[in-house]
Amino acid sequence: GAVLASPYARTMDSAELGFGRAEATDALVYGNQPEKQRERRRLLTSPPAAGNRVLMTHQGILYSSLDVERGSIREGDCVVVDPQGADGPRTLGRYGPDEFAALSEAGPAPPHFSNILPFPGREAPRHLPTGAGVVS
Repeated sequence: GAVLASPYARTMDSAELGFGRAEATDALVYGNQPEKQRERRRLLTSPPAAGNRVLMTHQGILYSSLDVERGSIREGDCVVVDPQGADGPRTLGRYGPDEFAALSEAGPAPPHFSNILPFPGREAPRHLPTGAGVVS
């Protein structure tokens, strides 16, 4: 699937290092311009045609776009989102750097995500839904 990133150097570098490629989009940069907000919402709520969609962005974008508590996302975390939630994107959990290390040692990601970290007051999913994506 697509790997999209804020055009800032660190997010582009992180996407390229993690996924081997990245396409810059202004929708993942701070700003309340209506066109940015519309495109960001589309990226978070419409399932990709095939595979998963990766969005490499900034914590402020995640807090303003997802139903998560401020302070619940650490530097370097990846948030797993189901774009098919009835009321917008459904936040499933997050991976931190330690969880990524365990995944990389295990090889290709299995359909069962036993090391996903739930957000406070929520349970972690047992399986990643079809069309789910990762935002960081």
